Amino acid sequence: LLNGLDDIGLTLQKAASIDSFEARHAQDRPWMTPAMT
Repeated sequence: LLNGLDDIGLTLQKAASIDSFEARHAQDRPWMTPAMT
């Protein structure tokens, strides 16, 4: 544990960056994102 955080806690600290990447990735590479029906 680092600063009292486990792997999940450390990942959740970067949630905003992950969300931003996922949005950009879906826009830049629509063929890699599952289509919503």
